[in-house]
Amino acid sequence: MPTQEFTVHVKNQPGSLGRVAQALHSYGVNIISLATEGTRDDGTLKIVTSDPSSARKALEKEGLEFTVDEIVVASVMNRPGELAKLATKLGHAGINIISVYLLTDGKFALRVDKPDQARNLLKETIAATI
Repeated sequence: MPTQEFTVHVKNQPGSLGRVAQALHSYGVNIISLATEGTRDDGTLKIVTSDPSSARKALEKEGLEFTVDEIVVASVMNRPGELAKLATKLGHAGINIISVYLLTDGKFALRVDKPDQARNLLKETIAATI
C-alpha cells in the first residue's frame, strides 16, 4: 500500500478537481483515496495514489502547488470502537494524529508526527492479536 499523501492546493472554482484528476489520469495514476476541504476561495485535496512517483510528476507538469507527507496505513476490523482503540493506543504512546481518513474497508490513512514509531506500534499490536 502506498504510504504518501499528496496535499494539493487549488482555487475553489469549477474544474479544479477535474484538472487534478485529469493530470493524474494522463500519467496512468489511480486515486486510492481522496478527501477534500474548501473555503470560499481555496480548496485542499488530500490524495493517496497507486503510484506516488508518477503522481508527483503529473502534478509538477500541471504546475500545481502541492506537498507530500508520509502516512501510516492501519488495518482495523470494520466494527464500532476500532478507530477509538487505534487513536487511544497512539495517543498513549505520545503519537499525535495530524489527519486521518478512510482508504478502503477497514483501512485508515494516518498522518502522524512520528510515523516510524506508529508503524512499529501497529506491527506489535497486530502480532499480539494473532
